[in-house]
Amino acid sequence: MINLKDSALHRWQNKHVEQEVSLLSYLDNPHFVINPSNNRTSALLNANTNVPGTYPRPTVVYRLPLNIDASIYNRLKVKMYIDAPNYPCFYMHISILSNSGFVDDAPSITPNKDEEILWELKDVNLTTLKEIKINIFMMGTPPLADPNIKIYLEDVLLEKVLLDEDYGWCAFNGISYSHIGYLPNATKQAVVAWREDANFQLISEAKVVKEAPLKHVSFQDEEFGLIDFSDVSKIGHYYLKVGELKTPLFAISDNIYDESIEKSLQFLKALNCGVEIKGIHPKSHLNCYTKNELGETVPNYGGWYDAGDVSQFEICTAEMAYAILELAEVETDITLKNKLLKEAKVGIDWLLKTRLSDGKRALAVTYHIWRNNEEDKAKYYVSNGYSNGGMFLSDWNKDNLTLNDGIGELTISDSDKNYASEIRSSENFTYGYFGARLK
Repeated sequence: MINLKDSALHRWQNKHVEQEVSLLSYLDNPHFVINPSNNRTSALLNANTNVPGTYPRPTVVYRLPLNIDASIYNRLKVKMYIDAPNYPCFYMHISILSNSGFVDDAPSITPNKDEEILWELKDVNLTTLKEIKINIFMMGTPPLADPNIKIYLEDVLLEKVLLDEDYGWCAFNGISYSHIGYLPNATKQAVVAWREDANFQLISEAKVVKEAPLKHVSFQDEEFGLIDFSDVSKIGHYYLKVGELKTPLFAISDNIYDESIEKSLQFLKALNCGVEIKGIHPKSHLNCYTKNELGETVPNYGGWYDAGDVSQFEICTAEMAYAILELAEVETDITLKNKLLKEAKVGIDWLLKTRLSDGKRALAVTYHIWRNNEEDKAKYYVSNGYSNGGMFLSDWNKDNLTLNDGIGELTISDSDKNYASEIRSSENFTYGYFGARLK
């Protein structure tokens, strides 16, 4: 059902550009070369990712001092290529300083391929555009990767385009509908900007299944046409049409959430820490530990990575594990149910191994950077209570997991309310209590 030509990215990449100007000539101290990967002239920065775990993290920077009137433009385009085999991604900040102040964007880009970053500047006053900076963060060297990388900046462009409308129900001059589809016996509605004397059509296999007038609705000073086809329950693929407007195909089905669940599970699998995920990252952070005041350590690897694959958090992990188990409890497809249980166990296993003998836990694990998997304990990266800018130990002192005849139960109690996890979806919710049951 997914057609990439219906995606926002496709829309952005194929917008008509009314005017554009290259800013590459403003680049501070450029070193222009031919990028051998695509034979294009680019500004090269050589960098080494073998950096210490300091805060703030080290960066390499492209700086463009400008002081120009760019008020006719409303989009920034950056074209880059990072030559860095065996790296999963690179985290960046693009900063704009203008007479309206300072704004920044924080994209992640995939190395070893041509990348194009698009940033629409709807509310940025560019009458005096003073400076643009492109900061690429050095997040350490993953195992098996070469610390020496090459960053190629092909171009920085200001463009004038028709901006996306990002407010309201009918932002894109189209029909707002449920992209994942509709359940057969659920309410089925869509919304379009109001048109006088207009009908909608619901079409399947080139046949009009239903045609009816739009229902006029006023909401927050806007006028809409409500499309309601709740009386249609036949399983199949459909699209809606109002005048010249038409939606992509969507499903009426009992399984409309399956694709989203599968994609979410694939994403969580890519975030698995401490194991090799082919095509994503090798075994990682196997020498990272948390240490308490008694000198005891627990390993930090396991569970799911958080931002940038260099941090993990118990509260996030607990909430995610709970949500997955809650979904597995009602999932009727046995194959998908087992996938959910398997992935929930990744988070639960990590939660159960993070408690030290004094009851304290590695609540927030911040690696800062990728590191080699040193086997020499003298080279272990060990954090105590408040080191490394984000490690906190909480007094979680009770945990229990039992798996018996398909029934799983997880309980984590926390006496320290400052760091307790608020799991409000639990029927037995009390502050600091996490519970999940499978039947």
